[in-house]
Amino acid sequence: MAEEPLVGRRLSLRPLAAGDSAALLEAVRASRETLRRRFSWAAAEPAADEAQAFIAAAAQAAGRGESRVWGVFETKD
Repeated sequence: MAEEPLVGRRLSLRPLAAGDSAALLEAVRASRETLRRRFSWAAAEPAADEAQAFIAAAAQAAGRGESRVWGVFETKD
């Protein structure tokens, strides 16, 4: 079942898509110091293939109805 994004004036909330791997990687890298305090997976430098694999696994889990992983994005005009 396709999920409809939630779109506001400034932000959008939608399921992660394959094309989001660069943005996900950038967000993790930018927040790494904060993430490391709470998440052991953030200790290592993230790699592009890991971001792609995470998004693919999230899509598969969503397809099975097990979980949903959404991202917050700036709304484009």
